[in-house]
Amino acid sequence: MGKYQDLMKSELVSLQLAAAKLARKHHNYNLAQRLLVKQVSLLGNPVKILQDSNCSKKQFLEPLMESLNDPSLASAKPVDVMEIQRECSKLAFALGHTSEAVYFLSDSIVQYSNLGDIDSNVGAVNSRSLLALAKWLLNDRKLLTAVTKINGNGLAVATKISSLCELEANYVSLGHSTLIPAQDESPESYLNSTSVPSVACGVTDAESVCGQLLHLATMQAPDLGKVWFNLAGWCYRWGRKTVEQARCVLRHSVVKQ
Repeated sequence: MGKYQDLMKSELVSLQLAAAKLARKHHNYNLAQRLLVKQVSLLGNPVKILQDSNCSKKQFLEPLMESLNDPSLASAKPVDVMEIQRECSKLAFALGHTSEAVYFLSDSIVQYSNLGDIDSNVGAVNSRSLLALAKWLLNDRKLLTAVTKINGNGLAVATKISSLCELEANYVSLGHSTLIPAQDESPESYLNSTSVPSVACGVTDAESVCGQLLHLATMQAPDLGKVWFNLAGWCYRWGRKTVEQARCVLRHSVVKQ
């Protein structure tokens, strides 16, 4: 009986999550919030959130995300918790709380990044979350600058993004990348190497973050085609920009002569 109950619970979680996604995509944010609260309660942590006219959606989402880190959810499947965290982050982004959405999603990825090596399902969710994160930053220059510049207002978010970039560098050093071989520690081998030490070489600091996130996504789920497609698009965009800049410099120097 217990086996069937677990199976039914898992199916119900998937169904409610799909309904929450659909509600968000149709801009029915109140319904999406209610369904996400039910999701967390179904996993074993009844969420107590005041829902009244004076309670803003931001005040609603923060305790919901915090409830997902409650010890009572330790027995829940990591993938189920991650999917809810991901959907909560997307809802926060849709509601205009962009910095909070980036923080929530980054925190979820960092929290479960080590499990990606053990469970391919966890790696796939992390990879899709990284892809969403990179898309948000690529499409919003102001947001990209805000979350990559460590200042008084964005310190917490910038720290999370920095942790993801460090994670990408660690994965490369451990030989997880199929694009960039791990560098030998000796200075001689580094100088003689013809490989690129990072996917972010020759790119501005802010933009390099997006490349590193996409590269990390390919290492979390190497078989997920869409992350490779997006990384290839990012590389092509920056390769073309670099060639155009070099062409302009060359043209300028010829005119001077």
